[in-house]
Amino acid sequence: MNFKLKRNEIILLSALGVLIYAFIFYKFIWIPVVPEIGEQKDQISRLESQKQSLDTDIMNLEMKKTELQSKQAGDERLAGYLNNETNVTDCIEYMDRLTNVVGSEITGVNIAAPEKKEVNQSAYYEIKIEFSTKAKLNKIMDMVEYIESSSRIIKVNSFRLAKEGEENAKTTSESAITTTQEGKNFIAALNISMFALNLEAADKLYEYGRHKFNRFDYGAEAAFGASVSGAAGTTDTATNIGTSNSSDSKDFEIKLNSFFAAGDNFIVFGPNRSKDGLSLKTNKYLTMDMNIEKNSYSISVSDASGKSRKMSGTVPDRDINMYINVQLSGVSENNGLNLKLNIKNNSGNNLYITSVDKSDRVRLYDRQGKGMDNGSNEEKVTIK
Repeated sequence: MNFKLKRNEIILLSALGVLIYAFIFYKFIWIPVVPEIGEQKDQISRLESQKQSLDTDIMNLEMKKTELQSKQAGDERLAGYLNNETNVTDCIEYMDRLTNVVGSEITGVNIAAPEKKEVNQSAYYEIKIEFSTKAKLNKIMDMVEYIESSSRIIKVNSFRLAKEGEENAKTTSESAITTTQEGKNFIAALNISMFALNLEAADKLYEYGRHKFNRFDYGAEAAFGASVSGAAGTTDTATNIGTSNSSDSKDFEIKLNSFFAAGDNFIVFGPNRSKDGLSLKTNKYLTMDMNIEKNSYSISVSDASGKSRKMSGTVPDRDINMYINVQLSGVSENNGLNLKLNIKNNSGNNLYITSVDKSDRVRLYDRQGKGMDNGSNEEKVTIK
């Protein structure tokens, strides 16, 4: 039996199918998906907002980089005039150098606690130092000129000058000093200011100086005494060390002192002591290469960072004498202080070495890298 749907029935069935499909789509597809669509829209909106914020941060970052570079450039310029972390002991060594300029002792040293200063929102720290000295007028004026011409900013707050024995009298003016008085001793009392870029550096300077004076300034003893070598403060290259009162028999002299010694603690003298010499301040391992020819020599000293200092000069055509003097205290700052001395002697003359090294910090090696604890035939080295 055949059933044939009428036109109206076909339309109704088609409409019913569409309704069923729409119901299924709405019930099982549309309703579950609609909330997710809303969440995705919200997430997209948040991401767009974050992207906009990041774009703004990138623009600000470039501005901050420019500001940072400008500030770093300013700090580098200031570091050329003020003390920073790497040279905090320079202030104390500076005082020691003053003794060599004036040629007499510096006494009555007083270091004040760091004082914060601000200029145009930039902070720095001032350390005031008071001291006095007794010397001839020309030496005192040399010291004042040295202070005023320093590469670092040194401010002279006050300067009082009086004749010896009249310290409590009215300050002597330069115009009141006659020609006959210029050869007499005067008492100079100064108050100067040194500066540091940050508080940590300033505090280190203050504590270093305070402990130094507590340790060495007993009663009326001077905190600083004039040095015969004048080597304090010499840095990268060989310079004029000055005249030493060491024996003429010392063609070469090497001094290795404690890191807390005033001035540079590693000093090398050559045969011509008025010209040949180098020195530095260190508590690290040092390597020294020494080449001696018939009438000349060359010396190169390098530290742990690879930075080197060099000196050269002439040597007499005879047997050569070298003196090594090591004076180290047991403080922890000296633990890494050692010297490796490589010697290459092509002069044809004997090299006699006298070593005073109770702490065993200096090691001698020949051109082959062999130790020379008992001397060397190849280098013609005899150790006394």
